[in-house]
Amino acid sequence: MSKAKSRIVRKGVGRHPLPAGRPNKVESLQRERDEALAQLTATSEVLKVISSSFVDAQPVFDAIVKSCSGLFPDAAVAIDRYRTLLREVIA
Repeated sequence: MSKAKSRIVRKGVGRHPLPAGRPNKVESLQRERDEALAQLTATSEVLKVISSSFVDAQPVFDAIVKSCSGLFPDAAVAIDRYRTLLREVIA
């Protein structure tokens, strides 16, 4: 005689619910991935401008400010150049 094995499956056993308001690991990894992609995109854009600006540095400074503004939308971004005691905003 063979004995029939019964299997009880309980949903949620071994799983621990996350506290309310706390992101799970997948959301955290997706956010980190998106931030890294944004940084790489900004770097790529600046490098393209650098490679096409052999003489004039101004387009490079403008591209840096534009990329930083995209990465940090709530921040004021500028590049300053100091000459002796004078400060000049160049981008």
